[in-house]
Amino acid sequence: MAALGLKAPDHRESLRVQLIGESAAGLAEIKTVLGAISEPRLDVVEMSPQAAADETAMADIAMVVFDGNEAGPLGYLQARAERVPRPIIFALLQDRSPVLMRRVLHEGADELLFLPLQGADLARALMKLSERRRRAERLEGGLIYGFASIVGGVGVSTLSANLALVMRYVFGKRAAVVDLDLQNGGLNVILHLTPDQTIASLIEFTAKLDSIKLEAALTKHPSGIYLLAAPKRLEDAERVTDLTVATVLDLMRQLFDFVIVDCGSHVNEITVAAWERCDELLYVIDHSRIATHGARRFGELFGRLGLRLDEPRFVLNKFDPQSAMTEAVIAQSMGVGCFAKVPREDRTIEKMQLRAQDLWQLAPNSALARAIEALARRINERREPLPEASDGLVARLFSVFGARA
Repeated sequence: MAALGLKAPDHRESLRVQLIGESAAGLAEIKTVLGAISEPRLDVVEMSPQAAADETAMADIAMVVFDGNEAGPLGYLQARAERVPRPIIFALLQDRSPVLMRRVLHEGADELLFLPLQGADLARALMKLSERRRRAERLEGGLIYGFASIVGGVGVSTLSANLALVMRYVFGKRAAVVDLDLQNGGLNVILHLTPDQTIASLIEFTAKLDSIKLEAALTKHPSGIYLLAAPKRLEDAERVTDLTVATVLDLMRQLFDFVIVDCGSHVNEITVAAWERCDELLYVIDHSRIATHGARRFGELFGRLGLRLDEPRFVLNKFDPQSAMTEAVIAQSMGVGCFAKVPREDRTIEKMQLRAQDLWQLAPNSALARAIEALARRINERREPLPEASDGLVARLFSVFGARA
């Protein structure tokens, strides 16, 4: 991570951890691993399952040890699952039996880790939890969703633009899209815009950026969304830094309900700075071996970076049910299933380009538009649910013209 120019994480309030088990020797071994974790900071208390079940003080995390005697730990899960609020529950399993794993999850465990406990696995899980808590405690500000791929031509920019548009047209949200594919800069073409200002206009204001300067660099689309475009000149792309991107995204979060970031197809300190600020990262693939191979490599890199962000979700774009490269083959190749599918509609895309219209102006009731709407709902389902929208062509056309007004 240091090689990509990331700053060391700041120290946050410690997490309160109950370490629950019946073997003193086993708890001591686990506590040694916990003691080596430097970020996030942990305040660990050892307890028996019965004492933990009776405890009234609320912990952030309960780590329940299953090391042979399962009655006590399962009793704790059953007792705690009935209470609200309750801590995040990590089950630490010595037995990797699928039956036990299903039972533990069924009884309410949120995470599974295995004994002997590995510090790297635990640190990654705790850091994600700490970041989730930080986001949940944020009193104001919107959500940032990023699209990425290390393979070009899979539709990252098209999906980025359309997700911003659906947030505005269908759900009536304040939305903006940021083009971090700095050398390609295709979002202004997709949105049929000719920006006067770009992200390059903000480089000199990194240390003193405010909403007035940021708004001056944005380009408004007829739908009501805003674009922060990539630099007009290729040489200006090299002047944009990770600090510029971090400052811009932090401020845009305060101005918009949703900020969609086109992270392009390159991995560098700029894109990593964007990932660090994303609430969700969506990795885009299509029906090709090159794309699935790239997805596996990206997943491995993402794990090595140790970012405080959930694993990326994989979106199968240009989905063709007749393709010999089936969804099952793709999942087997990547080692993980697809989170969502977006259908291939080449004619619709061509018409959008030729007529200088966006998807909701041209085909608001198409399968492609419905898939983008479903994707928006799904990535937001763990947060504030998006409002229900009326189905039907007339309702969708009304939402388009209302947004343009």
